[in-house]
Amino acid sequence: FGTKRRVRVQNPSKWLYIDLIWKGLAPLARRVCGYLPARSLRWGSDDEYAASHADSVAWVRETAWRDPEDDFDYVAALAQGGLPPTLHLAGHRDRALGHPRDVARFVEECGPHRHVLRVLGRENGQGRDYGHLDMLTHPDAVKDVYPQALAWCQAHQNDAVSVEEDA
Repeated sequence: FGTKRRVRVQNPSKWLYIDLIWKGLAPLARRVCGYLPARSLRWGSDDEYAASHADSVAWVRETAWRDPEDDFDYVAALAQGGLPPTLHLAGHRDRALGHPRDVARFVEECGPHRHVLRVLGRENGQGRDYGHLDMLTHPDAVKDVYPQALAWCQAHQNDAVSVEEDA
């Protein structure tokens, strides 16, 4: 649901929400409050604890996808495959927070895996052009979006993912 790692599109929404707010003002609010009060500032649907926000700002900025604590290289690990089948959804009207092109870039960063990327909008059969949050919260999502996600889960519920147990 609008999952991306980096925001590379360039448009006024990106400049406002990502460059000015997320990477500029939000770190200041985080330092003052000790966490990011995104809900009360109307910058998001959930508050973020300080370390989570700092990590996400770093990931949005950096080209390398590495864990800031242990330097784990996600791209190298995912290049070997291993993700389960994944349904990636993007809102046609999402201009910055999960723009379809940024979601597509994330799909590529995830390495080889069975996946489908669907852009939710009128031209693809939905009753409206969805944005970032309303693909989950709009009343029409019950008939436009949820059945697709449910059908995907049901179609792939028996797909095995091999996991090696620690010896």
